[in-house]
Amino acid sequence: YIADTGNDRIQLWHPSATVGITIAGGQGFGSNASQLDGARGVYAYSAAHFIVLDTGNQRMQRFNRSSAAPTIGVSIMTNLPVSCRD
Repeated sequence: YIADTGNDRIQLWHPSATVGITIAGGQGFGSNASQLDGARGVYAYSAAHFIVLDTGNQRMQRFNRSSAAPTIGVSIMTNLPVSCRD
């Protein structure tokens, strides 16, 4: 998993892959559930679930890769301090 901060998306890279797969964000920067703004970190806690630190929106989003719309996140923490950007 790669937090592609400059492109506001999360990429999944399989071993020996030549391109990544966008699994979150990638819809331009913004604050909708399908958008990210400055994603700085990603934590995969199972094969189907991961959490993204979305610093520009001061939130943490949970994603479910097994859902019909895997790029729609659910906010699990909001109003994070601006210092989370560093």
